[in-house]
Amino acid sequence: MNTIYAIMAAFRQHWKNTTANLWSLSFFFGAVPQVAVFAWIASQNPDRAVLGYLIIGAPFMAIWNSVFFGIAGALSNEIWDGVIEFTIISKTSILVSLLGKALAMMVFGIPVGLISAGTMLIVGRQMPVIDNWPMLFVSIIVIFIGLTSIGLVMMPVIALSRGRTSGIFTPLIPLVITFSGFLYPITSLPSWLGFVSHILPSAWGMESVMQAVKGPDSAWAVISGWVYSLLLSAALLVITYYLFKMVEKRLRITGMTAH
Repeated sequence: MNTIYAIMAAFRQHWKNTTANLWSLSFFFGAVPQVAVFAWIASQNPDRAVLGYLIIGAPFMAIWNSVFFGIAGALSNEIWDGVIEFTIISKTSILVSLLGKALAMMVFGIPVGLISAGTMLIVGRQMPVIDNWPMLFVSIIVIFIGLTSIGLVMMPVIALSRGRTSGIFTPLIPLVITFSGFLYPITSLPSWLGFVSHILPSAWGMESVMQAVKGPDSAWAVISGWVYSLLLSAALLVITYYLFKMVEKRLRITGMTAH
């Protein structure tokens, strides 16, 4: 229970900072032209399931584009601002604290996804065909958790680079979009690229989305995607924990709380 309270406290703190600094039309509407094109292309396809798939994947693409560095740079920002020592000496695990910040950033990105989905409905001029709505909603939650864990694991990675090489992480944004299957099913990728996709929790979530849209081959075909996605998300949290410990050790040895 204390862990939940700690996550919520970190969520509220980061939410206040984010809402104070990121209210801009470009943040919320920047993806509109791109998703409008996707919707138009999908509407030309006689298979209405294509729009149903894209109307989930493209908004997640928009959310990821918007929040990646907000999540991944949170730890580095604390170090830069010289407040990381408060997190280190706190009784609350640094992983718990930064998980709350990551969730706050993901929730802040939800309107970006909703605006993108609304744009696609307007441009596509048709309702998407979804075979199983309950399974689709669960799949969306699973993908949300998966993207949060991916962003979270990047926090200590960028912090360990001390910000000097943060530019090299920019290509991760389109790579995660591609290998998550946000714009097309990962089954259409070559087999060796499909292997890369299956180490991303979001990719398994999108496979469940595809099953929910077209009609599941079986209940396990959808549930297995949820299970593998959540297991991979948990594995990323474990990796993140040990990376956080590396960051903490470096800070204690160097005595540096800012770059």
